[in-house]
Amino acid sequence: MTGRKENRRTYKEERVLNYCLTGRVSLILLSPKGNRGVLKTEKKEDRVPCDPSDEAEVIEERIRSFTRAYASRQGWVLNPDGRALDIVIRGLTRNCKKFGHPYCPCRLRTGDPEKDRDIICPCIFHEDEVRDEGNCHCRLFFRPD
Repeated sequence: MTGRKENRRTYKEERVLNYCLTGRVSLILLSPKGNRGVLKTEKKEDRVPCDPSDEAEVIEERIRSFTRAYASRQGWVLNPDGRALDIVIRGLTRNCKKFGHPYCPCRLRTGDPEKDRDIICPCIFHEDEVRDEGNCHCRLFFRPD
């Protein structure tokens, strides 16, 4: 043992969000050597719909419908605890009305629009969290097991 601490970056630390002009979002992996590899490309339609000018009830129903369909496409389920699910949906609705984007209600906004894009639902962390922990941080999406 040399006593030397290895410089390791976590998967999440190596990811950056690249917003393309095509309306697609690409997650990029930066290796320690600086090499890049595109991990995923998602369409803007893969984000929770949000129009702050709509009534809260309309936004809430759109969010509920979107998250149900999104979870199904991913092979997941929504939180089986209806009360907890309602709290998260209301938080997304509140953030849509207040800030113009459905930011994850369980993460802190920085105030920097570039950085805060990472936490627009579904946030860039949710897939890793569901895979590794069985649910995302805000407990909206769950693995079916």
